[in-house]
Amino acid sequence: MATSDFNIPFEHRKPFAKHYQQFIWPLCKKLEARRGPIVARQQARMAEIRPFTRLIWPMILLSFGSSALGFFGVLPTQWIFIGFGLAFVSMLGMAALAWWAGNELSSFMDEGIDKLYPRVLAYFGEDFVIKWGNEVAGRHRAYEDYGIFPKHDKSSCFSHLKGSHHGVPFEFFNVGFYEKKNDDKYELKFKGVLLAFSLKKAFKATTRVVRDGGFWLHLGQRGLDRVKLEDPRFEASFEVFASDQVEARYLLNPGMMERFIELDSHFGQGLEACFKDNKLLIRLPTSRDFFTHFQDHEKPIDFKEPIEEIFADLGFIFGIADELAIARHTGL
Repeated sequence: MATSDFNIPFEHRKPFAKHYQQFIWPLCKKLEARRGPIVARQQARMAEIRPFTRLIWPMILLSFGSSALGFFGVLPTQWIFIGFGLAFVSMLGMAALAWWAGNELSSFMDEGIDKLYPRVLAYFGEDFVIKWGNEVAGRHRAYEDYGIFPKHDKSSCFSHLKGSHHGVPFEFFNVGFYEKKNDDKYELKFKGVLLAFSLKKAFKATTRVVRDGGFWLHLGQRGLDRVKLEDPRFEASFEVFASDQVEARYLLNPGMMERFIELDSHFGQGLEACFKDNKLLIRLPTSRDFFTHFQDHEKPIDFKEPIEEIFADLGFIFGIADELAIARHTGL
């Protein structure tokens, strides 16, 4: 498989082509040999269940209709419960048939995700480790006191990547924050990314970068003073509060402000950040899911689209790491 048509930075095309041919393409070929038969079986099963689904949908409608007639007294009252019961059983049957038809393909795609993403990320370094689900639950909560988490009653971490760039370790969390409603159910209030960069030396003060939010935002930044910067594009979107004006201006130099603007634009706007202790934490709202995209199961497997997404996303993350590396070498 040639990688010359992959939309990745020019300087990576030759070295990544070698990595791809050695570590990724052989696995793609093995998965591709299985894909065709699995898709064919899935399509055959869908054809087998189609007559049943055509019967089940009218049954569901008739069941709800019977419940309605029972409620309005046209049928005996017990039909309210009989109708709902029949509808529930019918929907369970529909779900079971759908699971039977699609489970093999779904498991196959999950297997591809589990195996291919680590091989792609290994190109960037041996310390790049990706994990999903229960393996990473709760790790992001270590940054709760950085002051940029949205208001929430519970939170989840869907995927977690750790690695480093130019000696700057970082973590990538794909997270969701939820608020509890009156009916004891939880509503998703924020979905997005948390980026945590680490430095060996701690910052002297706390510096927060938040959205331009007016009077009420100022009240929420207790112990921090407003910092005026000289970049009108940056100031149009963000406000900066810090406990040390000098350090804040040093950290938010023209290069870092430009990186923040680029990162904000790439992920969909909504960036907030906090420099505290020896960490930089960045919050980015986005509806995207990360490290869970396989590809269209109807197409031959080459993993092209996920690879291009990885290079694009990591390029912006590496830009922040580069600025922190420069700050470290110049006195931070």
